[in-house]
Amino acid sequence: MGEAPGEAPGPSPHPNPRQALGSQAVNQPVIDLYNPFNDPVSFFVGAFVFEDVGVTAYNGAAPLITDKQNVLAPAAGILATEAYHAGAIRRYLIDIRTQTVPNTGLTVEQLANAISNARNSLSGGGDEGLTVSGKPNNVAADAKGVAFSRTTDGVLKIVYLNAQKQPGGFFPQGLNGQIK
Repeated sequence: MGEAPGEAPGPSPHPNPRQALGSQAVNQPVIDLYNPFNDPVSFFVGAFVFEDVGVTAYNGAAPLITDKQNVLAPAAGILATEAYHAGAIRRYLIDIRTQTVPNTGLTVEQLANAISNARNSLSGGGDEGLTVSGKPNNVAADAKGVAFSRTTDGVLKIVYLNAQKQPGGFFPQGLNGQIK
């Protein structure tokens, strides 16, 4: 339930994810986002790159969570937020799919589907484009409507933009901490 107008939101019922990690929390790594901030269409295509990967990463990591009391609820909350974002971004991009993305010569549909194909190629599947067989695809999910999941191995290949999982891509200096 929302707060009354002018009322500050109350404290979250879930612990802060970084606090839940305690001494295992690592520093933020160097991130290279290319530059999706040139124009609104590029921004949403950039968001498409990450939100779908975020959903599949959190879904794939769920079985790895051993601290059900302190970590599961924040992780589930982040997964839900990522899924809301991914759905909204997909819907917007579907609506503008015939527009050309500045400086690419590609339509939104062509670029988004190429991104999806690249993620599939790197991670071995678990992705669907904005359109499938020419039809809008609001949610990247299996035939039962369950969001795809990715292993940490698949996620690393995507964020490093190489199958060898060597630092590069969006994390030119690699990630901090140990990925299981």
